[in-house]
Amino acid sequence: MSIVIGARRILIGGPFRGLMKAVLPQERYSWVPFGGIVNYAQGRITPVARTTLDLLQKKDFYGQKIGVSEGPRRILDYVLYAAEGMLPITLQEVVGGLRTDLQPSEIAEQSISQLFGWNMFSSTPYQRRDAQVKEWVKGQGIVAKKFWDLSPSKRLAFEKEKPELFEAIKTEVRRRAKFGDLTATRQLAAEQVREEARVDQEGDDADFRAKDIGGKEWRERRRTRMEFLSGQRDQIYKDVDTRDPKTPTDFYYAKLDELREVSRGIMTDQAWDEMDAWIASLPSAEQQYIHENTLLSPLTPLVGEYYKVQELLGPYWEVGDDYGPRLRPVQATIWQEWQDGNDAEKLLVEDEHPGLIRALRSEQSKGREALRRRRPEIDAALIRWGYAKRPLSKEGLQVLEERKGRRALEIPSRFIRVQKPDQTPAATPSSKSRTAPVLIGR
Repeated sequence: MSIVIGARRILIGGPFRGLMKAVLPQERYSWVPFGGIVNYAQGRITPVARTTLDLLQKKDFYGQKIGVSEGPRRILDYVLYAAEGMLPITLQEVVGGLRTDLQPSEIAEQSISQLFGWNMFSSTPYQRRDAQVKEWVKGQGIVAKKFWDLSPSKRLAFEKEKPELFEAIKTEVRRRAKFGDLTATRQLAAEQVREEARVDQEGDDADFRAKDIGGKEWRERRRTRMEFLSGQRDQIYKDVDTRDPKTPTDFYYAKLDELREVSRGIMTDQAWDEMDAWIASLPSAEQQYIHENTLLSPLTPLVGEYYKVQELLGPYWEVGDDYGPRLRPVQATIWQEWQDGNDAEKLLVEDEHPGLIRALRSEQSKGREALRRRRPEIDAALIRWGYAKRPLSKEGLQVLEERKGRRALEIPSRFIRVQKPDQTPAATPSSKSRTAPVLIGR
């Protein structure tokens, strides 16, 4: 392209493109017009002035940090960078590669390229990963041009088949993070948190199996880590979209924000139970993806068992959800307000409507006890995971004996009522046949 002025033509090349980038709004400059003008000016000063400016800012032309090493090596970093601008371009590649911790093979390629005037472009580990994905999906009926086009389960399968490739990516992430790359810094921070969470989770699992901690404490420790990671969201992740979620991470935080809003900004035990139930409802591959990429902790066998228990306990937690149609509209609203409230809000509702809440809670408690007797596996799960202390079935008693090391005879008989074999289990009343609390209808 060119601009024609009379008999003269001005070719539009790199300098004009650079000027347009300096003037036009861009995302990297927060869409501010002329946001790149400083960068444009810095690229056109003399090499000596540019090198001096870079050393003062401690960043090179590409934004990489200068002088990131410790001790005497830091001084050497500054000396090497100052020398780069005075050396032939081939030697510049050698010195720059040594300063930025490039692999010897990469330094050799770039140096030879400059020596012979070639335009040699070496693919990054990320580009090699995407290229291998295209080959990997052939014959599988999958359409994917890059790694992130794969489903969570396929990403995990691909990663397991290419350990050397992903080790190279981790090495490149550490190198980039060392020199100030923000994306790499986030990835490295996530990797460090992931390793800490893995150690903590596996330690808690071992303590639980050794009976050093109970189910309640195991759950509380896990939720403390989840709360911490939620607070680190902006530092670890970039561009999490909870308004229009697309990735499992987006969906996870959208659900977390929804539950936090419902519980008035506080993640109560009830809110965490609902969060765990939501994760438990996902396919196993998505559960694993969320753990490794969002919760940054492994989906251990014990955590997997815990999620299965959440599905088992679903009917138990739902007892009382169907009381609304049998109540007056005002009473139904009050009951729903109590169910949705955090601990402090529940107390306020109970203070204002003690009779109604007491009657409904009593019916809910009886319904749950009946369910535990009718389905002893639910009773055993409640005891094992610290949701209940008093067993209502032989199975629950066995779990308590196993967890606490007690014998059955040491537990007062009033704590457990077991049906005789010839007794027919009483069915839990349906929402239509349940007897309404005494206050209803008055």
